[in-house]
Amino acid sequence: MVLGAAIRSKIELLGEKRTKLPEGKHPVRAWVDARFSCEIVSLGEARYDLEHGFRNLRQPTRARACLEVMREAAVHPVAVEAELKGLLKVLERIRI
Repeated sequence: MVLGAAIRSKIELLGEKRTKLPEGKHPVRAWVDARFSCEIVSLGEARYDLEHGFRNLRQPTRARACLEVMREAAVHPVAVEAELKGLLKVLERIRI
């Protein structure tokens, strides 16, 4: 799933940024590290929900849940543009 890949990419990017934090007792290092850690956990939870939590949901409830995860994970729409266009076509056909 493209949304899952976008979330995984964000997790990897935050992990890379964590490795570039200044070493030692820098005044904001602990705060930034904690912030990145929290964001990584949140993104991991979103990815888990996508992979395991939505299996029993039916459309359009599943689509809404995926859009909510996309919003919470702050995934840029460009990352999932083709999927969003496909969703719009389906919604146009069923007129929700």
